[in-house]
Amino acid sequence: MIFAALLLAATTTGVPVEWKATLENYKTNLKAENVEKTFLAAAKLEQELLPMLDKLSPEDYALIQDTTAGGLQLNRKGVIFAHPDADFFMKMANDYGGRADVNFFENFSKSFPSGPMPSWIKLTDNGGACVDANGNEFPSRLREWQIYQARFPGSYRSYVETLLRGMQADSADPSRQCR
Repeated sequence: MIFAALLLAATTTGVPVEWKATLENYKTNLKAENVEKTFLAAAKLEQELLPMLDKLSPEDYALIQDTTAGGLQLNRKGVIFAHPDADFFMKMANDYGGRADVNFFENFSKSFPSGPMPSWIKLTDNGGACVDANGNEFPSRLREWQIYQARFPGSYRSYVETLLRGMQADSADPSRQCR
């Protein structure tokens, strides 16, 4: 009985592996040169990997790096993050996408110019972060995403809706805003 409990514990603990199916989806769509589906898989990988990126084996980490072929920025030393690479996807959009893809990555590049931190987020002196809702960056990015959503309502829909909801929540919550 104790052996069975130990065996069950050994097989049910550790790093979840849902990301492997998403990585395979990413690989399939990258090979098919489907810009939107590849990006959405990268965005899903970002969410799945973030809580466990620093716990992955060296082999799994290398697998992700190799399979994403530069489409996902990864860091597990210091600030831990996984984030779709704007330059990679802009090139992919220019090479294989349409106007909706190119316009999306123009906005994405402006919104995330150097990795996972949005351009409207400012670091504070105490190590935190705040939304610069009164500066020019936040309203410009919010407006550009609203225009994108209106021009291309079926493209990157779930990502754009989630991003806009987050931006609107940030602007409505005074506790998140820079003082």
